[in-house]
Amino acid sequence: MISSSFCVTATAYKLHKFLQSRERGALFANANFRMEGHPHQPAFDWLTFDQLRETRDSIVQNSVIRYDPAMVVCVFVFLPSESGNSVAMWRRKINIPNNTRLRFQHEIGIAKAGLRKDKDYVVYVDEYVYVLKYRL
Repeated sequence: MISSSFCVTATAYKLHKFLQSRERGALFANANFRMEGHPHQPAFDWLTFDQLRETRDSIVQNSVIRYDPAMVVCVFVFLPSESGNSVAMWRRKINIPNNTRLRFQHEIGIAKAGLRKDKDYVVYVDEYVYVLKYRL
């Protein structure tokens, strides 16, 4: 379960990063990592849509382009395996509180006006080519 303090921290940080970058994005947190001196608070990274394209993961990219960045925070929490060969990932969308949106209404309007059109958000995915070899 996500605590209310986590939601407040995540929404405030995300809104700040959205207004700063004026681009769609998501928050990422490594479930195993904590900053020194803050053992109970996750560390977040903000990745913009252009940075997320490089993942070639359609779920991550579509999660970011399919919501209003002034209304919702998209948070991905990942947990790498001990070997480092795989990772588990959870996605959560958290609503930005009304009072926060109202306080930054003017700045949000400016940032949203500068966003690309929906059709300009192109999702990149890996293409797999399978070659079958038959022995006769």
